[in-house]
Amino acid sequence: MLLIVPNANITYVITAGNSQSLFTIDAKSGEIRTTPRRLDREKQVEPVLEVTIRQPHSLSNTALSSTTYVAVNVLDENDHAPVFLERLYKLFVPVIPHHHHHQQPQG
Repeated sequence: MLLIVPNANITYVITAGNSQSLFTIDAKSGEIRTTPRRLDREKQVEPVLEVTIRQPHSLSNTALSSTTYVAVNVLDENDHAPVFLERLYKLFVPVIPHHHHHQQPQG
């Protein structure tokens, strides 16, 4: 368990799961935000970020750290809405007569 000292020099870092740079993290507050790059639910429904918190240890030259995973639920957006170039389309569908063939009973 990581003991956090209030007002200590704590930093937050995304250490894995952000290869496309879709997220940023505020190093001081730990707030995770999206970047201007677009998230797409069709490509990744629930990205999982590995976040590491570090606190320098005042008695030694090492840092205390802990890692957790943050699952981001991406909501879908209609990003493939239909687009019509014309306001009106006229279509002609030919009528094809359908003939029924009845078989005579053999006897």
